[in-house]
Amino acid sequence: MSSKSSSLGVNDGSPTNPTRQQRAVYSWHEARNSGAADDIFSTEWFERTRSFLVKHSSLDSPDVRLESLEKVEDLEFGAFFIEHPIAAFALWQFLQACYALDRVVCINPLSYEDLRNADENRIKDWETLPPFQYMNASSSKDGKIRRKWTTSMEQLRKEINHGALEGEMLVTRLYDMYNGIDRLKSSVSALRDSFDESLKGIKFRREMLDRAENVVKERVKILSLVLKLDQNRPSPSSVSESVGDEAIDTQQNSVPTDILRRQKENSPPPTSSARPRKSNKRVKKPRASSPNVDRTTESVHVHVCLYEHLGLN
Repeated sequence: MSSKSSSLGVNDGSPTNPTRQQRAVYSWHEARNSGAADDIFSTEWFERTRSFLVKHSSLDSPDVRLESLEKVEDLEFGAFFIEHPIAAFALWQFLQACYALDRVVCINPLSYEDLRNADENRIKDWETLPPFQYMNASSSKDGKIRRKWTTSMEQLRKEINHGALEGEMLVTRLYDMYNGIDRLKSSVSALRDSFDESLKGIKFRREMLDRAENVVKERVKILSLVLKLDQNRPSPSSVSESVGDEAIDTQQNSVPTDILRRQKENSPPPTSSARPRKSNKRVKKPRASSPNVDRTTESVHVHVCLYEHLGLN
C-alpha cells in the first residue's frame, strides 16, 4: 500500500476495522456526551468511509485539499471527510436534514404517481451535487432548488385555501414540516459548533458556515411568506363571531393537540391516579355541514402552530 494510502488512514486489516476518521468522529462526540455519531460504526458508514479513502488514495487521483481550492463550491465531500472528518460528519448531518425537508416540501402526496416519482428523482439528483453547489441552488434567487420550493409551497397554500388538503392529511403534512425545520435548526447549530472547534484558522470556515445558515434562513423565509391564508378568506376573529366562541375553542385546541400527541407518542402514559378525571359534560362541536368553519379554523390554527415554531408570531 502506498504511503499516501497509509497517511489517509486506510486499514489493511478487517473491513470492519474503524478508520482514523471514524474513530475521530466518535471520540469527539463521545467526549461531549452526544449520541449524534452513534451510527459512525454502522455498516453503511464503514462502506462509505472506505469508498472515500479508496477514491482519494489512488496514486493517479489528484489531492483535493480545502486549502488548495479556489472556491468552496468545488469542495467534494469525500475529500473533505478524509481531511476534516469531524466537521465533515456535521456537514453530512446538516445535508441529510436538508434532503429530508426537500421530500416533505417538494413531493406532493396529492399529485399523480408519475409526478411524485419525477419529484423523487429530481431530489435524488440534487443529492448528488457537491455540498455547496447544493446550498447555492437552495438559497440563491434563481437557484433551481429554491424555485421548486417556492412553487411547491404556493401549490400547498392553494390546496389549503381551496379545501383540497384538510383534516388529518393537512395536519400530518404541516407536522412533518414542523419536525423538518426543527431538525434543520438543530443540525446547523451542531455544524456551527463543530466548525468552530475543528476548523479553527482553516480557509473557507466562515464562508461555509454562512452558506449553511443562509439555507436555513431562506427556507424559513419561504415557509413564512407562502404559508398564509388567502387574503379573501375570513380571519380567525370573523370566524369566531360566526360560529360562537365555544365552537372555535374546540377547533383551536385540535391542531396543537394533534401535534403534541405525535411528539409524546413515545412517552410512557401517566398512572391511573395521575390521569385527570374526564368531565361528563359534552363539548358542543361545530356541525359537519359547515365546511367553511372546518376548513378555515383548521388551516388557521395549523398555520399558527407552525408560525410559532418558526418564531414568526
